[in-house]
Amino acid sequence: MTRSIQDPEEAAKRLLQEAYKRESSDNITCVVVRFFHGQGSSGPA
Repeated sequence: MTRSIQDPEEAAKRLLQEAYKRESSDNITCVVVRFFHGQGSSGPA
């Protein structure tokens, strides 16, 4: 649903719109996290 959106804020807005569209009646919190796979190593955590 949001993979093609580059801007995290825009992705969050899209997710919120979908939640409202599905008639969510509770508080809505949205966190967008982008994972980069295969782009090198950052070393040990």
